[in-house]
Amino acid sequence: MKSVHLGKPKPMWLSHKALKAVKNRHRVHRKYRDSGHPACKKADRLASAAVKKSRWHFEHNLKNDRKSFYAYARSKTKSMV
Repeated sequence: MKSVHLGKPKPMWLSHKALKAVKNRHRVHRKYRDSGHPACKKADRLASAAVKKSRWHFEHNLKNDRKSFYAYARSKTKSMV
């Protein structure tokens, strides 16, 4: 029996390492319920850095691949026409 994936799929630019960091940030925030807690601040910093790095690497690797570049540019447009 296949499992059903509920929720949104990850963006194409988000690496699995960054996704893990974001999930860890959510888990830490649920545990402490205080954004001022040192563990929450550390998780925030790590997740933000991982997401920025992931997006930067993806966008800089698009230079060589025309098809991926236009797929990414099309995904950024608001209209679906």
